[in-house]
Amino acid sequence: RFTLRYALELAAAGRGTPVYADEQARWRDVADRMLILHTPDGLIEQHEGFLALPVADDAAERPELAWQRDRMEWRDVKQADVVMLMAVLEPDYPDPERRANYELYEPLTRHLSSLSEAIHSMVAVRAGLPRDGDRYRARAVAIDLRDSRGNCAEGLHMATQGGVWQAVVLGVGGLRCERDGLRLDPRLPAAWRRLAFRCTWRGTPVRVEIEGDRLVVEHPGDEPLTVLVPGGSAATRGGRLEL
Repeated sequence: RFTLRYALELAAAGRGTPVYADEQARWRDVADRMLILHTPDGLIEQHEGFLALPVADDAAERPELAWQRDRMEWRDVKQADVVMLMAVLEPDYPDPERRANYELYEPLTRHLSSLSEAIHSMVAVRAGLPRDGDRYRARAVAIDLRDSRGNCAEGLHMATQGGVWQAVVLGVGGLRCERDGLRLDPRLPAAWRRLAFRCTWRGTPVRVEIEGDRLVVEHPGDEPLTVLVPGGSAATRGGRLEL
């Protein structure tokens, strides 16, 4: 639904390949009629009937092939699915909903994919669960640094490493690219003294440094960059902002 509606925004703005009006109408109709299994208390159901399924007591013992065979019989999740939705579309879901969905799916998720732990870390940090964030971030890092899955001989898990970057920069650093500027809402773990990272905003390389309550944003050039922070916003001057 998000993809269709965003495509409609781009078409209305005349960006990208021209789209006929009747095709835009079909996209709008499909988006409006798309079913989201949203309960009154903000939970999103993995699939229809998922919340009525029994919890699998032997989930940890069943091999992946068995999970593939009988996955529709148990309240059992392979990897971050709804939790991934909370990561990708964080602004669309308020904090209580993200936390409620994380707390529902986290104990049901088996992390059979190496992509799962990093996303759980990111969502946990943003949902106000720093200990879970630390735990899953450490597990994601260990996949390659400690060969925790026993398959590094076949090659590094590059998508996992991208997920770790997201867990740190988007989760801990609180970076979000929004229409009005860069949003930063840092949540450094208690054991971390400092975090610095680079990103690119509309073609401009940006460096961010977080140390305690201090936030520094730097970029080349004099064009001001709007930085959105909790409680307000500020703009860089001469390529620098310190808060």
